[in-house]
Amino acid sequence: MVPAALLAAVNDTVSNVVTTATVVSGGAPLMVAPPPAGSDEASALATVNTTAHSANFLAVAAMNFLEMARYAGNIGMCEAATDMVDSANGMQFV
Repeated sequence: MVPAALLAAVNDTVSNVVTTATVVSGGAPLMVAPPPAGSDEASALATVNTTAHSANFLAVAAMNFLEMARYAGNIGMCEAATDMVDSANGMQFV
């Protein structure tokens, strides 16, 4: 029962990361290169600031995706270890 729940958690985590990454990457081009609001200096500065903050957001999102992938891998390792222990314990009572 537990390994099935762990495997479901891995699949759920991977699904969430893929969905979120798709949404973020879909908006990335517009975030990184937004059209300037006007031709004045303030508009250019606002565009540069928006681009900088967007790049920071994308970098943090990428690190978060990597951390979630590591989390999914750790859950998968727990699932495999639980399977091995269950099998070893089951063989002792055969």
